[in-house]
Amino acid sequence: MNLTKKSICKRVADKLDFRQMDVHAVIDEFLSHVERAFVEGVDVELRGFGSFRIVQRKSRIGRNPKIPNLSMAVPEHFAVKFKAGKELKTHLKALKQIKPQ
Repeated sequence: MNLTKKSICKRVADKLDFRQMDVHAVIDEFLSHVERAFVEGVDVELRGFGSFRIVQRKSRIGRNPKIPNLSMAVPEHFAVKFKAGKELKTHLKALKQIKPQ
């Protein structure tokens, strides 16, 4: 099961006893600021959680795994790279120790 914006809004609204409509508006505003930062080339850092930065991927020759014989050019493009913060890494390490491989 995926965590969606709708489910996040519901959880936050329930926990803080806010209206879902209000929480949705705050999350939308937050995401618009993050998107605007990316468009302007600004990195986004959320302390304890992680940081997002824009990276430029070089053009390359790619292939479709369903049609291995067919090569195609993948143009140069921008992508978002995420680096987990210290607290998130700690939580992930603890999760790894609990879950059997």
